[in-house]
Amino acid sequence: MEKYGYIYCTTDLTNGMKYIGQKKSGKFIQNYFGSGKIIKPKLKKRPDDFRVDLIEWCYNQEELNEREYDWTVAIGLYPLSYNLCYGGGATSGYKHTKESKIAMSENTKGEKHPFYRMKRPEHSEKMKVAMMGKNIGKIHSEKFCKNRSEKMKGENNPMNNPEVSKKVSEALKDIPKSEEHKRNISIANTGKHWYNNGEKETQLFECPKGFIHGRLSKKKAA
Repeated sequence: MEKYGYIYCTTDLTNGMKYIGQKKSGKFIQNYFGSGKIIKPKLKKRPDDFRVDLIEWCYNQEELNEREYDWTVAIGLYPLSYNLCYGGGATSGYKHTKESKIAMSENTKGEKHPFYRMKRPEHSEKMKVAMMGKNIGKIHSEKFCKNRSEKMKGENNPMNNPEVSKKVSEALKDIPKSEEHKRNISIANTGKHWYNNGEKETQLFECPKGFIHGRLSKKKAA
């Protein structure tokens, strides 16, 4: 089957923050890092501080949209990542958890707010640009919402897959993190538990197939 496009992850090497996006192309473009409203000016200012990784190939537009949505849901929105909204045109109806609301509130107070000390006209213009797009006011069908829910349950959730979890862990290794980012990760991990299959361990929200609850002994983990 011919490749239609791919999902990529751009990492800010200075703080570990990530940006998920989709690209319609039959080949991986290593110098394309995304065009999101938050990440674009950062790329322009310090292009050498970013790395892009191919996550997976997709074979039609529907699959591309679905997988972009899955991955943006998995990593969370700004300030947990550089994504302002969930991908794939599926932003409508999403409700943040109490923990994510607290994290976003604490990380956008005072000088941390992206519009801090901006003059009103500039602030208004940036808000207008950030809110533009075909997803505004879009209402999804009951069938679409049901399919979305089913595809994010249990093993279908990319972050409940030990292989994906390991891949993400390896990608984050040796990347310096700010104290603010560490706090955000701690909040995002609330509710996760440790599971192992006798050889390796992983921290997820639900127990994957072939795993049991608990960590490996220190001797096995070593």
